[in-house]
Amino acid sequence: MHRTHPPPKSDAAPNVQPGAHVANRSVVQDNSPGMPSQPILTTSLRAAESLSISIRTLANLTAAGELPCVRIGRAVRYDVADLRAFIEARKTAGGGA
Repeated sequence: MHRTHPPPKSDAAPNVQPGAHVANRSVVQDNSPGMPSQPILTTSLRAAESLSISIRTLANLTAAGELPCVRIGRAVRYDVADLRAFIEARKTAGGGA
């Protein structure tokens, strides 16, 4: 007996109008007119990688209130602007370690 397999899934979301908001598990993008096409939210993993720190350190900074997060249901996301502000606030003159 020959089994048929469904066709491979496409990366494109079916029945999505141009400009509609489609989110995957790693980033949320807003392609509305006037909004940048860059991601505005990112996952904990990508936030930690962006800051070159561990996820545990990221969680500790978040729990201490040093780095804000966005909670959507059980998902935790980080605003890219907050990550940049966190970096800017910690820059020191002289580049000492």
